[in-house]
Amino acid sequence: MQAEQDFERHLAVRLQRLPSQPLDEALWHGIDGGLKRPVRVWPWAGSAAVALLALLLWPKPEVAGPIVPYELTQQDRQLQQAYLYADSDQALNAQWQRRQQILDDMASRPEE
Repeated sequence: MQAEQDFERHLAVRLQRLPSQPLDEALWHGIDGGLKRPVRVWPWAGSAAVALLALLLWPKPEVAGPIVPYELTQQDRQLQQAYLYADSDQALNAQWQRRQQILDDMASRPEE
């Protein structure tokens, strides 16, 4: 207990002898510069890394093939049925000619 009181008394005397302000103004600027927190970059870098990782791993939508007009799809179904039910050669040729006509019409249309 006595040692603590002696220490506190000795500390108070030493603190009273110190000047209240440093003599040099540049010294204050150095103290202020040392007290400022450095800017931490790693939280921003971590956020950017997580965002980049999310973009890279995000499931991508499947790309559909070219858009096929409804009438061509229907004609192909009719051809499949004609082959399935063993239609005559004349009926099959008529189906194929109709399909070719649809393709020709598609080729003559301007692209959208």
